[in-house]
Amino acid sequence: MGFLRIGWLPAVAAVAGVALAVTAGNWQTRRAAGKIALQTHMAEAARAVPVDLGSDPLRILKADALRYRHVRLAGTWWPEGVIYLENRTHQGGAGMFVLMPLRVMPAAEAVAPAALVLVNRGWLARDGRERTRIGPYVTPAGPVTVEGVVLDHEPKLLELGQSAPPRLGTLWQNLDYDAYRQASGQAPVPLVIRQDATSGDGRDGLLRDWPEAGAGIAEQIGKHQGYAFQWYGLATLLAGLTIFFELKKRRAGPVAPADPSQDPSS
Repeated sequence: MGFLRIGWLPAVAAVAGVALAVTAGNWQTRRAAGKIALQTHMAEAARAVPVDLGSDPLRILKADALRYRHVRLAGTWWPEGVIYLENRTHQGGAGMFVLMPLRVMPAAEAVAPAALVLVNRGWLARDGRERTRIGPYVTPAGPVTVEGVVLDHEPKLLELGQSAPPRLGTLWQNLDYDAYRQASGQAPVPLVIRQDATSGDGRDGLLRDWPEAGAGIAEQIGKHQGYAFQWYGLATLLAGLTIFFELKKRRAGPVAPADPSQDPSS
């Protein structure tokens, strides 16, 4: 049979297809590896001892380095700055997240400015008759201590179209820090504290039985790995088909040229 020689056009097409499929497979593999690392980090952070930020605004301003860690901080609620993230479900029920800023004031002798931290206080059921009506819940007055998990933001939902600039005390589809600054005139720390179920006296009317840290990531990892397997399989298939058809063509041998002296009609 000799050395396998493939025509230049099929060879270029095959190499390009295989390279593209392998590149896509590698990209999905890297995404899966990144999600695995994130899942591991979140699990380790959930087991770690809570970090006590106290009422030190300087430490709170650096809390982005504590993502997914449990923290403890002290301050007073600013109820006028509350917003409600709508279309959040809990055990099949429709409702909203209550995001309220906690104003962290420095000690009298400190020179650091006050810090404003948005806290997801929990889930509140939606009114069955009027979607925009906010049900009752309790906001403690005076100094409070809050424990929770540091997040970049609450997971975002798909938004269709351009809505009017949101206002404080109303329903928001997603948290947007720039929009919040415009609506409130305040600059909150760009993170969210998801309040623990054990934080507070449990009589504020809000539910805080959050899913475990990293829930849902395992499904995403599986998807990326599945996509990678499909891309690598496609690369293997392209290479295999190219070789198969070339071998088949060589086994058949060259096509004999027609004899012009023979009349096929005779």
